[in-house]
Amino acid sequence: MSEQDQRKASRAYRPGVEGLEALRLFSGLVGAPFAIPAEHGEWSSSALDLDLDAPGAIDPGVEIDAWDAAIDLASPSELLSPEPGPPAGTAADPEAIRGGLSQLDRYLSRTWARAGLPPQKHDDCTQAVYLSLLKQLSRPGFDELMVAVGVFGIREVFSRERGEGTVFFRAIDATKKRAQRERKLRSLDDGPDNPSAPLRERDWVDALSEAIDRALSPREAELIRATLAGETPAEIAERWGVAPKTVSNEKTRAYHKLRDFLTDGEPHS
Repeated sequence: MSEQDQRKASRAYRPGVEGLEALRLFSGLVGAPFAIPAEHGEWSSSALDLDLDAPGAIDPGVEIDAWDAAIDLASPSELLSPEPGPPAGTAADPEAIRGGLSQLDRYLSRTWARAGLPPQKHDDCTQAVYLSLLKQLSRPGFDELMVAVGVFGIREVFSRERGEGTVFFRAIDATKKRAQRERKLRSLDDGPDNPSAPLRERDWVDALSEAIDRALSPREAELIRATLAGETPAEIAERWGVAPKTVSNEKTRAYHKLRDFLTDGEPHS
């Protein structure tokens, strides 16, 4: 074997041997004075007086086999896990919760106004967002989130890059789209100056319901009615146990069938 091969072989440590050698060196040095720091006055001599008889002290005479046995018995989680600390989160202070809710109420009211939703719908939409957050985060998580908003403000707490921000903005988007769809379904001429509008709207709803039953399969009819009620494809997909894309494709086909029926008066396959 060449000299180069011998050097390679000498460096081919088995897994864990290098760490064990470090432990052996450490065990041999515990009882020895730290010469260099002491020489420069960095450590006092009292700091180096180790009590080797104290509980938990390292015996410099421990053999490497004993270190092997101790390491084999210890799990990686015991060796690597951090020290236990106080649980994360902020205490659910009632005053901070009220402050967070007050900030969110104002923020959401401005959001609904910018979306063009009527003022009488603002409270319902806000409660829908809170309900979605409660479902996603549970009550303790919701309270902690309100505390954080009350203490740090909305900008600091909610971000689309954070999990809480993603849940929050998804709830806003879903609620806003649902309210906008419901508004579009209302008749444009519905108002107090047109007393016949409620009757015409009821007739239109009855005619549409009949067309849905005649033109569509039961599954398609359920899909269209759920959409008219404000459910999103994602919500319908979760209830049906399918992908949202599947719901969107089925909804498109159902709309085409319904449109053809309303145009021709005959159902299409």
